[in-house]
Amino acid sequence: KAASNKFTSSALFWWSYVSNKPETWDECKNMMRKRFVSSYYKCTLREKFEHLNQGDRTVREYIHEFKVCVIYSDLKECNENTMRKFFKGLNFDIQIVLANVTYNHIGHLFMLARSIESQMSNARNHEQCDLSLVSESPTSLSNDGVQT
Repeated sequence: KAASNKFTSSALFWWSYVSNKPETWDECKNMMRKRFVSSYYKCTLREKFEHLNQGDRTVREYIHEFKVCVIYSDLKECNENTMRKFFKGLNFDIQIVLANVTYNHIGHLFMLARSIESQMSNARNHEQCDLSLVSESPTSLSNDGVQT
């Protein structure tokens, strides 16, 4: 009921004629998706989902795109298939680390992937910092013992 107070425009008009009002938030979301998410958009999202991978995105961005595709395309997959699809779309370096990790829920897999990406990013930044400390000035370089 509280959410319906925020409806505007066509949603408010539609809501005023709904005879069988939902009792839970999940029921309300499902009802609204059926009414306002077009079948064309659902098909587009399913197609996007088929080819979705992390690519140049961060894990957080990939998770967001993944969730949008799953939620709004009305996909009805089991948890294992959803996790498998997400895993296969991750960049290979993250897949390698996750290969020997046990997870049993998609939320746990999301968290692990973000954690691994963060650790990899920190390791790369640490290496870059260490390398940036090593600089050779022209006076320290020698060519057959002759300083330049």
